[in-house]
Amino acid sequence: MRLLIFIYFLMSVAMLSFAGVGGWLQGGTEDLRQGRFELYTGRDGDIWWRLKSPNGQVIASGEGYRDRASARKGIAAIRRYAHDAKLEEIEVK
Repeated sequence: MRLLIFIYFLMSVAMLSFAGVGGWLQGGTEDLRQGRFELYTGRDGDIWWRLKSPNGQVIASGEGYRDRASARKGIAAIRRYAHDAKLEEIEVK
């Protein structure tokens, strides 16, 4: 189940990335369709990230990290791999 959620997340990031590129190609300086990552400190003291859609809804979140640098590396990995990620449907029994 977690893998399926992660795959859905990757596809969502890829779609948001594509929408952001479209706004850039049209010459806009700030594309309102673009999502954003947020870093925050959780109640447990760990640093967490979440991805919000343009309308402000949380569409994905990451695991807790001990420091901001590690959380930023997690976000960088999502950005690096999501743009061409393939959808793989897995049946959980």
